Amino acid sequence: MSSALNGREAGQQPDHAAPAPAPPAASNRAYLRAGLPAAYVESDFTQRFVGSLERQLDPIVATLDSLVSLISPPTAPEHVLRLEGSWLGLVIDEDQPVGVCRELVRNAPELGRRRGTAGGLRLLLELSFPALQLEVEDGGRVTIGDDARSPQPTRHEFVVRARHALDANQREAITRVIERERPAHVTYTLVESTRAGGVVR
Repeated sequence: MSSALNGREAGQQPDHAAPAPAPPAASNRAYLRAGLPAAYVESDFTQRFVGSLERQLDPIVATLDSLVSLISPPTAPEHVLRLEGSWLGLVIDEDQPVGVCRELVRNAPELGRRRGTAGGLRLLLELSFPALQLEVEDGGRVTIGDDARSPQPTRHEFVVRARHALDANQREAITRVIERERPAHVTYTLVESTRAGGVVR
């Protein structure tokens, strides 16, 4: 029996892994006790009393310690992301994946700066539908001439082109985004490429 035991390889790990150590609690920092006046630092009762208060405050202090991760787009919970999006003026559909929500909130400053432009709509569609390969073709133009009279009004329009055919849900979602973002006086056409190489308008 002893020979069998002695035959075990050195450093062999037991069958069960040791439990992971608990994360340090905020009360371990003694953030209240360390700030007590000198007259109370040496008092055992005061140290125990304030220490118990620190332990009661551990959940609140832990939340404050992790506040950055709770509101930062890469790590924030989904309900916080959607709340932040509403604060930043974004309208995020409920069926959007959480990864799309993170990208929209992260790019909210740039989307706000470019809102109302072809580039802004192009960026919004790219972030909202990353797998659909949507293109925005601006139909705007500039008229140059020597005639001092006001130029004739032209039609303002743009084209959103999908490289692949869309199903009804995708078409409806894209249309909602475009309708929210396009300037009121600008019209648009949603063009889809079909499997046969044609287009659907």
